[in-house]
Amino acid sequence: QCVCMILCLFQKNKNVFYASALFALINFSLIVPYYFPKQNPADQAYSQPLKILLFNIHSENTNYQKARDLIIQNSPDILALEEIDIRWVNELGPIIRSYPYFKEISQENNFGLGLYSKLPLNDLQIKYFVVNNIPSIVGTLTFEGQNVSLIFTHTMPPGTIEHYGWR
Repeated sequence: QCVCMILCLFQKNKNVFYASALFALINFSLIVPYYFPKQNPADQAYSQPLKILLFNIHSENTNYQKARDLIIQNSPDILALEEIDIRWVNELGPIIRSYPYFKEISQENNFGLGLYSKLPLNDLQIKYFVVNNIPSIVGTLTFEGQNVSLIFTHTMPPGTIEHYGWR
């Protein structure tokens, strides 16, 4: 575009120059907002970030210390564990009990869930949306004056057409 404008200046073709300048301005006006985005209220900086760790522990996994280390290293405000069973609840006991707000349902079928929080959680319930043996944990969290809905679930792997449909 700019090359065309310069050539038009040298050839003294003002009409083509003005048309090229107009198109250059239009293009420029479309690009500039990406360099100077408007501040969106939803993008406002919070005084403190909310740290969430979602961790599928894989129920057959027995590397308890590595899981403990991961949780301690990240120190999340909210810890969501998938595929917990009673063995994992016992092994992670001291760590997960340091979270004063929690809801857990340990199951032996790879669909156990544990939701643990340092922040108050409200109206926590265990729901079964699709299949009776696949739980979800739903509730709310108030973070910096705003209510946040929580839905925590372990989806069904899409191994069959029926399972794919449940997802």
